[in-house]
Amino acid sequence: MKPDLASAYTNLGNLFLSLEQSRFGGKAIELNPAEKSNYYFMGLLLSALEDRQPEAKPFYQKALQLDDSYAEASYELGQFIL
Repeated sequence: MKPDLASAYTNLGNLFLSLEQSRFGGKAIELNPAEKSNYYFMGLLLSALEDRQPEAKPFYQKALQLDDSYAEASYELGQFIL
């Protein structure tokens, strides 16, 4: 890889993030499915990946199902409406 090809490094970073977030975010939910922040942060990770953004919505919805006053999750879910 060319050391000056910044977009290649960005794409590799996004790929790594995608693989790691699925593994660790899913594990956090598996270990503590009642913790709203696990769903919220999984949603944030998916939202950061352009090709996986639609997958984030159910995680924000689940966080709000656990706590309907969770402002951060409500805000992020609202981004899907805009």
